[in-house]
Amino acid sequence: CPVDCIEMRPVGSLAQRRQERPAAPAGAALIASARRAEPGAGRDAIKTVNPSPLADPPFAAPAAASACIRCGFCAEACPAELLPQQLYRFARAQDHQRLDEHRLFDCIECGACASVCPSRIPLVAHYRAAKTALRRRRAERAQSAQARQRFEARQRRIERQAAEHAAQRAARRRAAAAKNAGKADAGAAIAAAIARAQARKAAWASAAGGEPREKLRA
Repeated sequence: CPVDCIEMRPVGSLAQRRQERPAAPAGAALIASARRAEPGAGRDAIKTVNPSPLADPPFAAPAAASACIRCGFCAEACPAELLPQQLYRFARAQDHQRLDEHRLFDCIECGACASVCPSRIPLVAHYRAAKTALRRRRAERAQSAQARQRFEARQRRIERQAAEHAAQRAARRRAAAAKNAGKADAGAAIAAAIARAQARKAAWASAAGGEPREKLRA
């Protein structure tokens, strides 16, 4: 036959197919039995059998940090051209002014300085703590400055209100004094008018020689 023929066989029973299945390796039965014996083992469970005693642990404990030897490797590795050694010293001393002067916030926390440090000093952790302290200090300064501004504004408002009240009281006193002076002038004018009327009446009486007022008017 020019074409490869596929051998057609009838599907046998389940027992027959199990017998025709190739035998598993000898160690597979041990692993399967170990998985069945492990509590909670499922399809995703993985069991390591007989690890090598010479293999390194997957997560080795980091070595303890030593004192800074001032090698200068961190300054050479810094991409921002900072002085990590000085920043570390000022961060430990909590010298916030020097940290600002040495541009701590220009640090991008890439970790290049810590990766080349032979003393294994966690420089980035110190920088982050110093940045947090600086931010807190700046926030406290801004809050105190805002409180001082509010206090000074309140004092100016109190002084302005006191000056306005004093000016209003002075204006009321001047108005009252002017009103009293007007009343006094009105009283004096009335008294003068009365005096003139009385004088005129006396002059008429003397000129008429005791004649009645009607004749004088005629």
